[in-house]
Amino acid sequence: MHDPTSSSSLFNWRKGHAYFRKCPVVYRQVPLDGFSIRLACLSDASQLLDEPDFAAKFINEDRAPYGVELWPASMILAQEILSGDLGQAGEALEIGCGLGLIALAATKAGWEVTATDCDELALDFLQYNAGLNEISLHRCSVLDWHHPPRDKQYRHIWAADVLYQLVDQEPLLQCLQVLLEPGGVALIADPHRSVADHFPDRARAHGFQVNTTRHTIRDDSDHDRSGRIFRLSIAPTTT
Repeated sequence: MHDPTSSSSLFNWRKGHAYFRKCPVVYRQVPLDGFSIRLACLSDASQLLDEPDFAAKFINEDRAPYGVELWPASMILAQEILSGDLGQAGEALEIGCGLGLIALAATKAGWEVTATDCDELALDFLQYNAGLNEISLHRCSVLDWHHPPRDKQYRHIWAADVLYQLVDQEPLLQCLQVLLEPGGVALIADPHRSVADHFPDRARAHGFQVNTTRHTIRDDSDHDRSGRIFRLSIAPTTT
């Protein structure tokens, strides 16, 4: 088994317990279809904002270090990807990968995932969690929704819990317009937050076809988690 105490300088270890700076790290075993993924995360990432030197970059960019908490819709989307309804595993892009649950689960199921986040700290946790589960990541990198790369498009794009701020929805849709291959599908999972209720209308205004499905899963605390997945697609071009 992978020994987290011997392979990473990401955390400080005191009396057998892991800390990121002064924040305690918790380990969660997330059950999925036929296996589980172990994740190191922070139970309350907002504590990082109490450390002025670390918090400065988040305050200056008007955001919080949300990527190092386990968000509920990531479990729903991971399970949907593992269901097999997407067809044969291939290449995919994840936006806002956070701790890496979706990327790691999909990789284990045979997908080649490019996992991205705007926060380098989240990518540090992702790589640590990949080692924790003995999974080799295909690729991970920083991706800013406001400035998406234009050298490649993807047939499959995934994102979970990225609609919690209204101000982010327009840049996300513009990013998807650049990165989603014609004929491709983007799956956006959301835990029924009211701020996302009108997201399908906004997506249609950008030329996407939208279908919404509702899902319920049992999480690692044996509680039911419900949410919805917005399926966005762009009709393939015809000649």
